[in-house]
Amino acid sequence: MSEIINENRKSDIIILVTAMLSIVLSFILIQKNAHVNIPLGKGFAVPETCFIKSFTGIRCPTCGLTRSFMAISHADFRQSIAYNSGGIVAYVYVLFQLPYRLLRLFKKRELHILKKINLYFTVFTAAILIISWVAYLLSIKGL
Repeated sequence: MSEIINENRKSDIIILVTAMLSIVLSFILIQKNAHVNIPLGKGFAVPETCFIKSFTGIRCPTCGLTRSFMAISHADFRQSIAYNSGGIVAYVYVLFQLPYRLLRLFKKRELHILKKINLYFTVFTAAILIISWVAYLLSIKGL
C-alpha cells in the first residue's frame, strides 16, 4: 500500500513540476521567425520536437501547443487558436493541475470530487485536441 502512495506522490510531483515549467516557459520563450527561441544572448532556437511532423509533414494533435501557450501567456488568444485550436483548453487544463496536484500532495485524505473533475477534464482536453486535429486533417485533405 505504501508503494502505491509513494508512486502517486511521485506522479503528482512530476506532473506539478511539468505544469509549472510549461506555464513559466510560456512567458519566457520568444517566437523569432518560425522558431521558438530561448532568449539567451542572440537567442537559441529550440529544435522541432514532433516526430510525427518530422516524418510525415503532418502535424499531430499537440503540434503548436508550445506557441499556443506562449500566445496565451501574452494575451494573444487569436494567435493561440491559430497555432492549435485546442490550446486554450489545454492551457486551462495545465493551470488546473497546479492547485490540484498541490492539494493531493499536502492533504491527508483523498479529495474524490477533485479526482473526478480531473478525470473528466483530462478526457475533455484530450477530446478537444483530437477533434481539432481531425478538423485540421479534413481541411488539408480538402474535405
